[in-house]
Amino acid sequence: MSRLASTCVCLGIVAAFHTSAGAQVTHTTTTIASWNIEGFGGITSEQKIERLAQGVVALDADILALQEVNPDSVAQSIVTKANELGAAYDPPVILEQDGDLNLAILHKTGVAVTNPRFVPGSDLNQPGLRKALAADVKVGKFDFTLINVHLKSGRGAVERATRTAQASVLNAFVADVAAAGDDDVLLVGDYNMIPDLDRESFHALNPDGFLRVISTYETTADFSNVNGNFLDGYAITRNRMTEYVEGSFRVYPMHKVYERTMTWYDENVSDHFPLVARFLITRDAD
Repeated sequence: MSRLASTCVCLGIVAAFHTSAGAQVTHTTTTIASWNIEGFGGITSEQKIERLAQGVVALDADILALQEVNPDSVAQSIVTKANELGAAYDPPVILEQDGDLNLAILHKTGVAVTNPRFVPGSDLNQPGLRKALAADVKVGKFDFTLINVHLKSGRGAVERATRTAQASVLNAFVADVAAAGDDDVLLVGDYNMIPDLDRESFHALNPDGFLRVISTYETTADFSNVNGNFLDGYAITRNRMTEYVEGSFRVYPMHKVYERTMTWYDENVSDHFPLVARFLITRDAD
């Protein structure tokens, strides 16, 4: 069997395991995912774009928050290629910001993504830091605010303090969104925060327990980064968001899509695995 045919078969297997997003939009649930696509240095290889698009098709998420989009145009390149492979995504939502590594939101046709804006102060007004990207999303009857983040990397004291400060800004923004009447908030992306090792930063993000960090407490995997750390995060508003399908959160084993090892995936696709969860769309619980 050729490599292309083998890849297509594997995509079909994964897609069969993960109910199609189109069916979910039509019926009862939606899939929302987050993926750092490792754009450091720029994504210029057509082969990598093809592999990322294959991953997007396999994920079959109705809404997909991307981190490390570089250059900005690669988000559209991925969408174009994914649609050639049978997906149905609208043009990506992406706002220009300083720095090379950007954030984008991919969404399937029929999903409304409106009012994209940066979270004020989420870059601490410092060159090189990334502003968090927020948008209002509605799929079926489920409407919510999506916040896509990529916080400061690094494990030194300065980097940790920077992340803690960014987390405090995000906490204030989530509180403002909730106070404005939107009870449902999803905060996803590359937190660059490790559970247990970054307790101060997690506390700054969620000092009053308003958020439920399902990626910290409910994952059955030990890592979202192929190098052995759990750096990515997925949080929802606690007690208010009744649409979350309990037990649906997982780290997506993307290397299996390509029938390759984790080492190969790290070198050729990304050093992060996607995070995925499902939500009911049959009612508006706000």
